Amino acid sequence: MAQWTATVSVVSSIFGLLGFIGVILGVITFCTGLAKRAREKDAGRVCSEADKMGYFAINEPNWYLPWQYFKRHVPLPVIPEMSAIIRAGDDLAFTSALFDGIPANHDEVCWKPIYEGFFNELAWNQKGTYWDSVSTHPNLKRYAKKAAVHVENWKSRVRRMVPTRSSEQRRIS
Repeated sequence: MAQWTATVSVVSSIFGLLGFIGVILGVITFCTGLAKRAREKDAGRVCSEADKMGYFAINEPNWYLPWQYFKRHVPLPVIPEMSAIIRAGDDLAFTSALFDGIPANHDEVCWKPIYEGFFNELAWNQKGTYWDSVSTHPNLKRYAKKAAVHVENWKSRVRRMVPTRSSEQRRIS
């Protein structure tokens, strides 16, 4: 009889543990579904997609942390106003070629090429008060760094493509 009681006790403990694990998995599944629905309803969801946002993609909040489950929005990127870009153009921080080289697009984020071109132009020159203020601004320095890396990569590709003159060719000319 004592052996039967011990067996029943062990079996009931195992089933109790399995039930507890099932409840935990059910709660995790429920919360994950809530987070997924919240992300789908979020108007700023595009802001975390790097292929659509380029330099301006932001890190998506960690939806799996318990206090993030019911957070219903992705923060929008902080960018300068268009009037600030126009003022920078008036102060000769860039030329009108910036707008000439931007192709027409019908993307979900239509302002991205203008702002990427602006930051690339500032990174290309890397001088003046606008570069100094953008590269030290707490919200804009991330974009300035990405633009500087992009411009440096582009410059290194151009350097590899352009043949250099040998020392003998320099002596002849």
